[in-house]
Amino acid sequence: MARILVLADLGQTSYHVGSQAIGIAAAQELSARGHQVVLATRSASQDQALISPDYDYLTSLPFPSQPAEREILLDNLHKYLKGQPGDPQLAEFVQTVADLDGILIAGSGSMNSLNGDLLYEKAAYALIAHYYKIPLVISGQTVGPVLTEADSHTLIRILQDARLVGMRETSSLEWSQSQGLEAYQVLDDSSFYQPLNRTLPGRPTVELPDKYICATFSGLSDSQARTVAHLLDDLDRLYGIKTVFLPHLGTPLAEDGDYACHALIASHMFSGPLLLPIVHADDAIRVHQGAFLNFSTRYHPGVFSLAGGIPFLALLPDPQTDTKVRGLMAQYGAENYAIPLALLNSEAPAQALQEIVLLREELSRVLTLRAQELKGYYQNWWDTAAHMLLPQNEQAPVPLPAQISPTPTIFTGDWNLTNLLVRDDIAQISLAAAQSQAESDRAISWDYQRLLQRDQAQARAEELERQNAALLYSLQEAEENATLRGWVRRVMGG
Repeated sequence: MARILVLADLGQTSYHVGSQAIGIAAAQELSARGHQVVLATRSASQDQALISPDYDYLTSLPFPSQPAEREILLDNLHKYLKGQPGDPQLAEFVQTVADLDGILIAGSGSMNSLNGDLLYEKAAYALIAHYYKIPLVISGQTVGPVLTEADSHTLIRILQDARLVGMRETSSLEWSQSQGLEAYQVLDDSSFYQPLNRTLPGRPTVELPDKYICATFSGLSDSQARTVAHLLDDLDRLYGIKTVFLPHLGTPLAEDGDYACHALIASHMFSGPLLLPIVHADDAIRVHQGAFLNFSTRYHPGVFSLAGGIPFLALLPDPQTDTKVRGLMAQYGAENYAIPLALLNSEAPAQALQEIVLLREELSRVLTLRAQELKGYYQNWWDTAAHMLLPQNEQAPVPLPAQISPTPTIFTGDWNLTNLLVRDDIAQISLAAAQSQAESDRAISWDYQRLLQRDQAQARAEELERQNAALLYSLQEAEENATLRGWVRRVMGG
């Protein structure tokens, strides 16, 4: 039985449904195939309670959010692995990882400059795998779309060290291939996650409506929240579909994160929505898959919805979400139901919701058939990944992962013409802005680091000058005491 580390974004103060689902699903799939799982986390005690006490846990090495600082930390790790001295914390972390039989970098956090701390955390594990010749598999990733040049080089080094690489979207796969890297298109790691009965503190006892839309939103302005509220009220008024708000990011027992956004939307509604607190991924997937439809600005509501054969309408707030969500929905032929948040005040969202309601039975049938087909690819991927994590001398020939077949795009009504005409332009404009911001953030971070290093060097120089002055005085005093005059002064003074 091989001891395999699973790296997902676990153990954060804020509970993230998608990250937890990815970590749990990867652990389940590897355990089912005979591996002993070790979960990397920032809080072992927290995840022992929220995931399982049956897994082993490894405290991960957190990377700073500032670009210069995380690049410096990774460089220090590289130097340590090449034989230079390192601090005890770094040495202990390296030795713990080096004792593993294999490493799986799961899809949580994606690989981009906006989540650069998570990208460099992945790079640290890949670097140790490289030096200690530990089998490395990378699963369910999204590349970019925002990547600085420095982060792009770091990402390429990560992928080069892996025995097997899985990318979630066609765009991520094409980027890998453009860099001369072998990769396969796969599904999100949590696509067919099997929930148990775990809960978070403060789990409410509620009865869900018979017919409801599950809504998950984050970061909306007041005017955007008001528009979404009107859309949801109309669903209740026209079709009797209640709203259940389900947050995906937030602190248990607190009203922060997505919950705060939901409360803002609800403050503009008249139809009496149900506001759930942050709940465990086990509960979240049941709520999503029990819904009449799902509506969100987030990615993982779409993962759970579509895998359960439930229609999903996405609003795309930024280029990263655009890449992930459209890539996901294309695998189900449902990408026409992805609309930029910039079109929220157009007729497209309202008409898309009405179309989904009217065609719900047919849409669900098509999505369910596709989900059944994709589940075969999902299982095949995990079979291959689990095999590739074995030591080389234990590996027998194994079939490569099956390539995901394309599927027809679901036809939508005339409401979608504007969306299709402007969606790519909106994505490109927002991507250019985000890319510029990432490059600027890196430049500012390094400017600050250089100023800090200059100030530290200046302070060190001043300290050395003080020490030199003291030594010079001591030396002069010693020389004087060694002379006849010094002897006389000591005697007379005595």
